[in-house]
Amino acid sequence: MYLNNTVWSENLIFFLTTVLNIVRITGNSYIQGMVIKSMGPVIVTAFNPLRMIIVTGLACIILSEQLYLGRYYYNAFILHIFFFSLY
Repeated sequence: MYLNNTVWSENLIFFLTTVLNIVRITGNSYIQGMVIKSMGPVIVTAFNPLRMIIVTGLACIILSEQLYLGRYYYNAFILHIFFFSLY
């Protein structure tokens, strides 16, 4: 009987990736809960858009992704309309 080692290594990589993502998400939720407990929910919601901008900037710099600004102008326009409709 012949065992294919590449299948085992791919399954191991998939398993380790899944476990590490679960640990990352749990840690992120725990830290966010601690911040909400100490500073309040307003701080967390205020910095969510900032986190999105930081991730976009890092993706452009580190991963050399192209940034299509038309898409983001449209999203900013929609968010602007949404926020004005709330107030």
